[in-house]
Amino acid sequence: ITGYLPDDAIARTLSETDIVLLPYTAGGPIQSAAAGWALACRRPIVATDVETFTVIAAERPCMHLTKADSPEALAAGIRRVAGDPAYRESLAREAGLYAEAH
Repeated sequence: ITGYLPDDAIARTLSETDIVLLPYTAGGPIQSAAAGWALACRRPIVATDVETFTVIAAERPCMHLTKADSPEALAAGIRRVAGDPAYRESLAREAGLYAEAH
């Protein structure tokens, strides 16, 4: 899903999502509403290693980080998370714990 979703559709849409992708380019973003929603909805996340996400992942292992600006690294991250149900569940659980703390 790309683009705008009304607030009342976000949680429902995310609950139907297997993995949330946050493929930002190097240098951005300062903040991400999509990341906040994904964390709050306890979704496993594959994100690029921009500063915002590295700070979050340093606090809790709630995101699988890949190299920014590398489609190959992003694809490998997706395969890693998609192929390991226990890891996916761990990311989702940690996402919820991070969201509860913030």
